[in-house]
Amino acid sequence: MKIAFLGKGGGGKSTMATAFVRALHAHGIRVLAIDADHNMDLSYNLGAEPSLFLGADPDSIKEYLGVPRIGTFQEALRKGAESRIDFSLFPADAYTKSVSVELESGLRLMTAGPHTERVRSQEACSHSLAAPA
Repeated sequence: MKIAFLGKGGGGKSTMATAFVRALHAHGIRVLAIDADHNMDLSYNLGAEPSLFLGADPDSIKEYLGVPRIGTFQEALRKGAESRIDFSLFPADAYTKSVSVELESGLRLMTAGPHTERVRSQEACSHSLAAPA
């Protein structure tokens, strides 16, 4: 199941996401929380000091799936499906381990990360940080 919190700035998305993640986890449900906001409020609310960022090298997922870095995400998804490459959260596969942290047993956090130089120089938008998700 995928659940997302969307809305305008200051609408309480991070607060609601934090409460929801904590409630699910308290009920024994394994959770992957994805913080796609460059402010990283969800990460901090969950008590994490993010150090691994999905957006630090968004093209690394292409290599993991066997597609050149200059390829598209669409090509990577197709290649992954053809090769039957599976991603696993519990236990985490090699790629997931490289872009997420286990905060507690059954609770992983993936953080898109702060703005990169590519975003600041307007070569990419901040949405590109979460593209591999």
